[in-house]
Amino acid sequence: FVPDYFRLTPDHRLLFGGGCTYLGGIPKDIASATRPYLERVFPQLTGVALEHAWGGHIDCSIQRTPDIGRQGQRYWLQGFSGHGVLPTLAGARAVSDAILGDEQLLSLYQGIDNGRFPGGDLLAAPLEAAAKAWYRLRDNF
Repeated sequence: FVPDYFRLTPDHRLLFGGGCTYLGGIPKDIASATRPYLERVFPQLTGVALEHAWGGHIDCSIQRTPDIGRQGQRYWLQGFSGHGVLPTLAGARAVSDAILGDEQLLSLYQGIDNGRFPGGDLLAAPLEAAAKAWYRLRDNF
């Protein structure tokens, strides 16, 4: 449910991401927080120095599909649900094409009904945290 992801960069380094926190905080030491996920997937890299580490918020949609659209002159891209780079690139292409006058790709995204998070703004964060924790437990068993 909460994917680890990795790829080789053009200069043959490993780009790895994984894990998440469930209550909106970002660890102070992101490299140390990521290391257990890296070493679980690549045990041969145990103890290898990490050159860079960064983090951010994971924006999840109910359907775990991107929420990309337009209203008037405002465009948005959100809800990539931890899937990251490739869906973001595809969504950015749809929005940039729309800005340039071709709305064909954007109309496909606007056909996805992501709905509102149950409980409204007040309960969204705690419910999302509980759901992510539940699925992380399922991933581990």
